[in-house]
Amino acid sequence: MLPLHRTFVLNIMGSKDQIVPDDDVWEYDRLMRMAAPHADRVVTRIVPGAKHFWNNQRELEALDRSLVRWLTTVLPKIGLYLQYSSIAARALRRTAKPELQAEIAKRQGMGIKVAKWEAGKSGIPAQVSMIETRSVAEN
Repeated sequence: MLPLHRTFVLNIMGSKDQIVPDDDVWEYDRLMRMAAPHADRVVTRIVPGAKHFWNNQRELEALDRSLVRWLTTVLPKIGLYLQYSSIAARALRRTAKPELQAEIAKRQGMGIKVAKWEAGKSGIPAQVSMIETRSVAEN
């Protein structure tokens, strides 16, 4: 079980999912809320028209919108603003191969890079700031 006292949870399913029944999703949501000290940190979203495997562009775009909307709500609350946490950065530095240590040492602040998918192919990853994320969520 997740350490729910520190965790935000997002459950997402498609409205046309034929593998996981609706009742199971809402029962899972109920159980997660019961276990969480802060039930408002558990969110379940149903994406209209999406199936279980999210295998077409329209479904992926809907999933992306749901994730961005949730992240723009959650990240300010926990103070990440789409940057590596100091714990993750420290773990990365400790586990990197020796030939990468110098490169890693040069980088002070890292952010998340997101590649936009178009026509079933990944584009070039681009740095994403909280401001950009908010504007995407508003559109």
